[in-house]
Amino acid sequence: MKHTELLKAPSADDVTHQQLRAPAILHAKKTAHVNDDGHNDNMNESRDPHSTHPQNPSQLSPQPPQPPQPPQRSNQPGEPVSTYQLPGGLQHCSKLQPVLDAPTALERVRQIVRILHEPGGCPWDGEQTNRSLIKPLLEETYEYIDAVETDDRDNMREELGDMLLQSIFQAQICSEDSADPFTLDEVCDRLVDKLITRHPNVFQDDTANSNENQALQEAIDADTTLQLWERMKQQEKQRTSVLDGIAQAQGALPRSAKVAARIRKSAQPQRFDEAFHLNTENETEQLADELLDLVRRADASGIDIECALRNRLRQVEQAVRTIEQDSSEQ
Repeated sequence: MKHTELLKAPSADDVTHQQLRAPAILHAKKTAHVNDDGHNDNMNESRDPHSTHPQNPSQLSPQPPQPPQPPQRSNQPGEPVSTYQLPGGLQHCSKLQPVLDAPTALERVRQIVRILHEPGGCPWDGEQTNRSLIKPLLEETYEYIDAVETDDRDNMREELGDMLLQSIFQAQICSEDSADPFTLDEVCDRLVDKLITRHPNVFQDDTANSNENQALQEAIDADTTLQLWERMKQQEKQRTSVLDGIAQAQGALPRSAKVAARIRKSAQPQRFDEAFHLNTENETEQLADELLDLVRRADASGIDIECALRNRLRQVEQAVRTIEQDSSEQ
C-alpha cells in the first residue's frame, strides 16, 4: 500500500459508518467506565450522573482541610451503643473525652464530677469538702420532696439528678481522703449486701431447709416486713437501744417522729410510756409535751406528721398569696 493512500480522505460511506459507531462506542465506554488509556475507572462507579465535577482526577480542584472530627466513643463488643450527645458547641472539647468513653449514664456523671473536682476543673468544686456540701445536700433533698409532693414530674427529673450529684460528689471527695479513702464502688457493694441480708424473706440459700425457706417466703404484710428489717438492722449493728442510729442533726419534728416510731415498733412499747410523762415546770415544756403527744398520735394512726404539716402549710401559703393578690387588685 502506498503512503499516499493512508492520507486519502474518507469516503461518504466511511463517514456515515463512523457516525453510527461513535455513539455506541461512547456509550460502551461510559457503561464500562473505560478511560481513554484503556484502564477501567472503578472509582467513578458511584459518581452522581448529574455531578458537574470533572471526571479526570488531575482536573480536581484542591479540597479545603477538613475540620477535626468530634470525639467519638468506641463501644466494646457486646456493649449497648450510647445515644448520648455532648451539648452544642462542645463536640471538640478533649476534656470531655472521658465522659464520651463512659459505658453508662451513671458513669458519665462520675466522670464529669471527677473532672470538675480535680485540678484544672472548677475552682469552686475543687474547694468543696464533705462538710461544706451538707447544706446543698439538705436543700436538694427538700427540693425533691417539694417536687414529689406537688406532683411536678418535670421538676422531679431535675431535682433527682441534683440529689444524685450530691451523692456522687460526696463519694468523689471521700475517694481522695488521705487518711481513710473509699470509693463509690465500695459504697454500692455495701448497699447491695445490706439489701440482701435484710430481706431474709426474699433471699435464701437454695440448699437450706426447704421448710424454713417456705416459712420465710410466706406472704407477710408491709408492717411485718418493716419489723423484720429493724430486727436484722439491730443484729447487724449490735445496737443496745431502740434509739441507736437516730440522727441528732435532723430537725426536732422529724426526730420526734422517728423516736415515736422506734418505740412503737419495739418489743414492749408500753414500758416506755412513762418517758413521755415527765414533770412539766413551765409553759414551754408544756407546749413541747403537747407537740410530742400530737406526734405520737399521728404515728399511731399511720400519719406522717411532717408530710401532713408540709402539705397543710402549702395550702396556707397559697391562701396568703391569694389574699395578697386580691389586695393589690383593689
